[in-house]
Amino acid sequence: MTAAIRYAQLVWQVIRSNFLRLGFPYKLTFMITGKCNHRCVSCHIWKTPRTDLALAEIQAFLAKSNNFSWIDLTGGEIFMRPDLPDIFAAVIRYCPRLVLLHFPTNGFLVDNIIRITRDVAARGRPPRLVVTVSIDGPPAVHDALRGVAGAFDRAVETYARLREIRNCEPHVGMTLSAFNAGCYADTLSSLSSLLPGFGPRNLHVNIAHRSPHYYRNDDAPRPDLLALAREIAEVRQARRRSLAPLDVVERRYLSLASRYLETGISPLPCTALSSSCFVSSEGTVFPCISHDAPLGSLREARFNLARIWARPAARRLREAIAAGTCPGCWTPCEAMPSMGGSLLRSGLWHTPKTQSHPLETKGGSAPRNDVPGHEPPRRRSGPP
Repeated sequence: MTAAIRYAQLVWQVIRSNFLRLGFPYKLTFMITGKCNHRCVSCHIWKTPRTDLALAEIQAFLAKSNNFSWIDLTGGEIFMRPDLPDIFAAVIRYCPRLVLLHFPTNGFLVDNIIRITRDVAARGRPPRLVVTVSIDGPPAVHDALRGVAGAFDRAVETYARLREIRNCEPHVGMTLSAFNAGCYADTLSSLSSLLPGFGPRNLHVNIAHRSPHYYRNDDAPRPDLLALAREIAEVRQARRRSLAPLDVVERRYLSLASRYLETGISPLPCTALSSSCFVSSEGTVFPCISHDAPLGSLREARFNLARIWARPAARRLREAIAAGTCPGCWTPCEAMPSMGGSLLRSGLWHTPKTQSHPLETKGGSAPRNDVPGHEPPRRRSGPP
């Protein structure tokens, strides 16, 4: 299948997601391991042992559920799996529609990351291979947040060497939280001084969230929302001049992130369980990384996602999400498909009136995922 046909299929699915629930998601976020060699203060994946799917199980899943156009492989740290090359091979072998393969890394296992990524890129499939190296502050801040001395230096080395690989698109990803608010400018300055040509468009910024089933960080401390909003505005200003497609999408994401920080309400209708879904390292299917609503086990469904997707419970949950009754988030994993699913809406600020604030529940207590510590604002029916 040619790259042009793959892109056309993805575009068609994105267009269809504006009108109906898709019969199969075009995007998969797949946690392939819970193991991690960092000890991050904002993420507790590393604290809880998990039983990862075996290679044979992952291969069976991809062989039976192979209509994805976009796959994010995540962890933990995916390079902790010794069979990772075989997992990449399975993704490429069994997913003929695949356009975009993305994975994040903390960049600590430098040589291993470079060797495996170079081998994947050399295959020339899928058409786009995107790698995000996570860096959450200047050297001292990053190492403290990651709980590992030298983490910043290794991440920078990994990113620098990834830039030399043909058919690979590396980026640096920074997650703003209570631990590093106010560090964007220093982070950008540190990276720019070490990496020739590095600028604002190479540093992708998102907002930390809570998730009981993924990050397992319900006890995450409260951020200063005004500080985060100011930082997002700073990032938007730094990226404003470029009209490159990726920069346009990034600025749209950041604009809506500002809205989310102000209101606590998802700024666009979510397309989870239509355009996308999340599969945990144990093989449990969820709508996304944030909404703790398990739908079933791949093992019980004989690794056929379509069986879980077609269940009445999945349809009912999708209807609830579309009605805005999920806790609400603005993570890139779900924000990008949601932006694609709102192409024909009247404006970027459209918000369903039924959408709830992340801390607003019938009982008045916080739900299980949100921007950590977000307080309910006064309800509004539209933008200020």
